[in-house]
Amino acid sequence: MSNYSVTRAWIDTKMADSFDVPIIYPSWFPNFNALQELYPQLRTVQANDFKEYLSVIHERLARGSVVTAIDRYHLDYIKPQRHMGAHYIIIHDAFDTLFMYFDPYDRGEHVVSAEELEAWTSPSHPSVQYMGYSVTFIDPSVDSKRPPLTLETILDQRIANIRTTIRNIGGFKVTAPLSSRAYRFFLKLALGGMSNSDFNKKNGRLENKEFFIHKRMLISAALETAIIGYYQALLRAFEWIYIKDVEITRRRWIVFMNLYIIGLRIELSRYQALKAIVHGARIESRGRNFLEAMR
Repeated sequence: MSNYSVTRAWIDTKMADSFDVPIIYPSWFPNFNALQELYPQLRTVQANDFKEYLSVIHERLARGSVVTAIDRYHLDYIKPQRHMGAHYIIIHDAFDTLFMYFDPYDRGEHVVSAEELEAWTSPSHPSVQYMGYSVTFIDPSVDSKRPPLTLETILDQRIANIRTTIRNIGGFKVTAPLSSRAYRFFLKLALGGMSNSDFNKKNGRLENKEFFIHKRMLISAALETAIIGYYQALLRAFEWIYIKDVEITRRRWIVFMNLYIIGLRIELSRYQALKAIVHGARIESRGRNFLEAMR
């Protein structure tokens, strides 16, 4: 996929339960062509202006609910407010210029006016994650034989990605020695990536932590806090080394990589534990279904 990967995206499973596809919060513009390769049933209609956008919604409502993308920054029941790009709501009824919609975030029913909806779908300033006037819906007439993308499959992909990252980072440790200027340059690149990564910004892991707190999953929230804290401590320590113009020797570069790998191994263990839980729950569910069928 060109702008994001499934395993690194925020996947709202409540949204997925609503209309049978995972909704992906991309780090940049969503690529619907790539999504349609995974889910041919997913259809997106792009309108030229807000008036045309409303007419598309009314047309779709005559046949069922409409799933549409908005900027979640405008939803005052999501705290703290921040631009997160595309957020999906399910519009299921219309009364003149008022629309009833369901939001899987709080599993609540809400009302939005046409005027508000126009603001929710207009470009932000500066325009960063603007989707345009798009209506997303499932077309049941399109039959797909592809197996669904399950949480267990996503965890498998994430585990494989982390293992690959650990292996690639480990490969740097066996390369021929380089100059301290080269190691300093590599450290600068690494620190720049870390400072803009999801554990250090108001998305990704920080978003996950707030989600767990919201759902009262305190152990998961504590684990997220610990992982975030570890990476941020590593970032600050080596930023201090870099800013103080300490020589970046091969030994210091390897220490940095080893410490980063420790964080990755912690993440790997957590994803493996989650997979075991999901796999166990699936087997237990199948067992219950089998016993009920035998009655």
